Amino acid sequence: MKILGKRILIEPVSVEKSAGGIFLPGALNPDKQDQEGIVLAIGSDIRESLPYRKGSHVFLAMYSGMEIEVKGKRAKFVNQDDICGVLVGGTFHPVGDRILLNPIKTVARDSSIIRPSAYENDEEGLISCTVHLLGVGVKNKKGELRPFSVKIGDEVLVKPFCGRDVDTTECTYKLVKETDIEAIITT
Repeated sequence: MKILGKRILIEPVSVEKSAGGIFLPGALNPDKQDQEGIVLAIGSDIRESLPYRKGSHVFLAMYSGMEIEVKGKRAKFVNQDDICGVLVGGTFHPVGDRILLNPIKTVARDSSIIRPSAYENDEEGLISCTVHLLGVGVKNKKGELRPFSVKIGDEVLVKPFCGRDVDTTECTYKLVKETDIEAIITT
């Protein structure tokens, strides 16, 4: 099969791990199904150098792509922009305009109360995070890369449900676009 345009063919993988370290099938957590996959083929119009290639383990934006069946196996067509991260040598790397954040604490909206538990999924308030890793940059209207407004180590505020979570052995990170960042906390 020859993939056209800026599309990528992905074989979805659903690997879930419980808090106790037991691997669970993705069917037990439908919110996280099909958010990761293995690259099967890359489209003909993708000319720029990519941090991933055929066989790479990639992370997808939520609700991206269209499922199909190829030779009796599930596959998914996604746009190049739907790839938000890649796993290289056991290390996660954000792709393109994505930023990987390390959640620190939740800040209540109605007061100055700061709850110290890192990353409470709370509909109210904001999450204070530190910038952990950056993608290559943000493209302007001319298609040129411009640097991010944030740098590694900056403390930022984001809404609790923006972006997507990336679970690693160290912690649960938050993967966002620069536009998801509400503010940079300066000291």
